[in-house]
Amino acid sequence: MSTTATLEDGYTRTLEDLRAGRTLAAEKRARELVSAGDREYEGRVRMLLGEIATIRGQLADAIAQYRIAVELLGEHGRAGSAARALRGLAGCLQIFATPREALRTLEQARTLIDEIDDPEIRTRALLETAIREGFAHRSAGNRDLASAACREATDAAVAIQSFENTVTGRIRRTEGRALDSTAVMVGCCRQLVGMLLADEPSSLRKGVETLELAISHFRHHELRYHEARATDALAKALIESNPDQAVDRMQRALAIYRDINADFLSKRATEWIADREEVERSEGGRPIPKRTSKHLPPDATEWEGMILAGEQSIRVAETSLAFAELSAPVLITGETGTGKEVAARGIYRASARASKPFIAVNCAALAEGLIESELFGHRRGSFTGAITDKKGLFEEANGGTLFLDEIGDVSTAIQAKLLRALQEREIQPVGSGRPVAINVRLICATNRNLESMVADGSFREDLYYRIAACRLELIPLRERPEEIPILVRRFATQIGHAQGHDGAWITSDAVAMLERLPWPGNVRALRSAVEVLLGRAIRETGRPVLSVDYVREYAEKMAATTGRAAAIDADLARCGWLASDWAISQLGRPLDLAGGQLAPWVTWNSGVESAKLTMLVRALIEHDGSIKGASKRLEIHHYSLTRAAEALGVTRSSPVRASPAKADAEGAEPRHPDC
Repeated sequence: MSTTATLEDGYTRTLEDLRAGRTLAAEKRARELVSAGDREYEGRVRMLLGEIATIRGQLADAIAQYRIAVELLGEHGRAGSAARALRGLAGCLQIFATPREALRTLEQARTLIDEIDDPEIRTRALLETAIREGFAHRSAGNRDLASAACREATDAAVAIQSFENTVTGRIRRTEGRALDSTAVMVGCCRQLVGMLLADEPSSLRKGVETLELAISHFRHHELRYHEARATDALAKALIESNPDQAVDRMQRALAIYRDINADFLSKRATEWIADREEVERSEGGRPIPKRTSKHLPPDATEWEGMILAGEQSIRVAETSLAFAELSAPVLITGETGTGKEVAARGIYRASARASKPFIAVNCAALAEGLIESELFGHRRGSFTGAITDKKGLFEEANGGTLFLDEIGDVSTAIQAKLLRALQEREIQPVGSGRPVAINVRLICATNRNLESMVADGSFREDLYYRIAACRLELIPLRERPEEIPILVRRFATQIGHAQGHDGAWITSDAVAMLERLPWPGNVRALRSAVEVLLGRAIRETGRPVLSVDYVREYAEKMAATTGRAAAIDADLARCGWLASDWAISQLGRPLDLAGGQLAPWVTWNSGVESAKLTMLVRALIEHDGSIKGASKRLEIHHYSLTRAAEALGVTRSSPVRASPAKADAEGAEPRHPDC
């Protein structure tokens, strides 16, 4: 093998080790390559050493490595690589110096980018630079400039998609030269969008959903450092609205930091968790329920993050507390937004497993081809792209609790593997011949009717009775309207504190109007509404007081939204489909991240529930109700799309649909065109 080929092979292996989180192995290879004597390769390797030093928090060493890389790569006319080294240097300066120093360095990178001849490579470099600038502007408090950089990055991402559809782009993807960089930048772009949205209370929910997308994206591409950083960002976004969940997320980020030897970030995460726990112990003298208690305190107003606003919520908390004493699986049922994950976390925190991991996963958000690998892990070489061994979520949750949301969406093949995991207490990673013993408590949740699915054969009866050993049903908010006033006032107080006020107040007539609204999105929708309305009142009046005028305007908009949804629902009915109450409530809402369109990276497999519902309905109406036509439009198998439609509350209005004239002519019963 030639010297150049040997160096390239060593560089590739070093890069693989770094992306997989094997920083010690990556550093050892990189040091060997530096001593090989080739100055051009030394420049490229110095960049990797800069990345390793950054991960460890050795920022002074990282800055030195990046500066050497810039000099060496500039000598050999490698403008694109030199610009990349400058971007790495800017990231260090943002922490070590100031965002202003980072932005100056990024301006130098843009000068080098102008020298790149290849339009695809130049656009890719501009994408990476714009994202770096977005993070730097956000750190400097320049939200408008950060948003502008984010829009530039989005435009570049769209351009790269068009490049990758060309012959050259396909060749580059085959060779692997563009794939890793694109995966990192798409995930970072999502992360930046999520952080910007989460900065504003009115868009916090969208920000959290977008950060979750970024985390799933990084996990899918096995980019562990980036997964940890996005999880870290999510924890900080959740700290005011859901402190307990925020700590859980930071603990998961901390586990990855430790695994990849990111000592500096591990220390910061540990300090953050300790600070949060200290705040919880001292905040207003609020009693923290003892996990060993088998009964709720008689005067408790909250339990493990669950607001006790009435008989129904107290019943749920008491049942959850009883289930926490057991080790059997739990099935939580209820409509979207009723708080299934909150109940699951309450059971976990009150259980003997509270010191061990709590891993939550939305089964509906996982692509059908990836769910087995995500849950059970895989071994290196078991399929294309499996370059390292990977632990599944069962192994990550070992000793703790695994929460499977939307369990009704998993295929029968995965159901069989879940049954084996419950019965044998062992799993078999993809591509492995040896089972792995596990000790995990399973909590499942669904908004579907599993009993009817068992009856029609789409859900295994033996698995159903296994996961439903303990059953907890959450009642929709419309059936417990007496709890709305308490919830509203509690939410208002929390939001007021989060915005720096001593509290917040809501007038009695405003509460009464909120109580009369239908709330198809349940508690989640109610909190979001209070957050939006109170935030607006504070901005406009400077006082944390929510009056009936704001609620009246919101109710009018809700009615208009309902009208839009009704029109869409009528189009669906014309095509032979019906939408559930929850689906109808979502159809009139703007579901874009920004600017009137779904972001270009939001595909069926990456979209959240609301985005999937929008894509599904549009596709069905465009194809006159044909599930096969819609499945081709969305690039998903029609069987999977049918199951997804049911999960989203969209079902056929009748089992048959065809042209009566054609049926009469053929002398046959009308049939659906896809049957």
